[in-house]
Amino acid sequence: MDVTQFYLQQLGYLRISIPLYNGYLPDNCNMDGNKVRLSYYKNGLKNYSIRFAYSLQIGEIFMISTRDLSLLPAIKQLKLLAQSLAMLDAIIEPEWEFRYYSFNAHWGREEAMASMRNGSGDAYFLLFSPAGAILKGFAHESVMSPYQHNPPRVWPGVLEAVPKVFSEFLAEPAFTISDTTFCIWRTDSDRTWQRGQIEFPDAKDPDGSADLSAVLDNKPITYQQWAENYYGRPVSLSAITHIYQHHALSQKIVKLLSSELSLSDVADDVKEIGY
Repeated sequence: MDVTQFYLQQLGYLRISIPLYNGYLPDNCNMDGNKVRLSYYKNGLKNYSIRFAYSLQIGEIFMISTRDLSLLPAIKQLKLLAQSLAMLDAIIEPEWEFRYYSFNAHWGREEAMASMRNGSGDAYFLLFSPAGAILKGFAHESVMSPYQHNPPRVWPGVLEAVPKVFSEFLAEPAFTISDTTFCIWRTDSDRTWQRGQIEFPDAKDPDGSADLSAVLDNKPITYQQWAENYYGRPVSLSAITHIYQHHALSQKIVKLLSSELSLSDVADDVKEIGY
């Protein structure tokens, strides 16, 4: 597949889809007002370029969100990714309370649970079970926050259509379902990820799903850019890629990510994550 995909929207205009790296355009794209110039190179020489208009913000179009779940990996791949994120955080940040991503491979009988907490009140919980997978997120500053209302209430449509096979997830106290701005799911028989019928308010990222789900695109460079910004230091892309591919963890890989740790230091995390 080339760097672009061309397809016609129902509205009748041509849309050019460009893979982003954590919300940033690749190097062969330049913005000019409300235009984007996309250049193609072959053998080091510019071959041709395309200039086109866009009507929405670039990141809003191409990042994972509840309004576009097409880039979210299938259940099996998402579970592997969630384990990779937790393993990377466990090596980079030894203190559990300061980690963003975690994974418990032994959450329940035939169940595993991934989570993200940013320390500022935003979080998601992602359950994997024989029935499929379900994720609920909470972005406390989003316009769809339950606390935008008095009394607080989850935005209409977010939870009403969740299949009954995930009823225990909705009742789990640890997940604080009352604090929910978005929810997506995929049963073992679904071909795509699902969400409820929602009338979204007019906002760039109304439920916070684009922000909290950005790293779930399964691209090592996305995690690298996030981790370098969050931890304030370089993070080896080769080591990230190694762990994204679920290759065996080694002393060399651990040292690439943390000079202070050895392979034995993360043995308990490996067991908990099921890496």
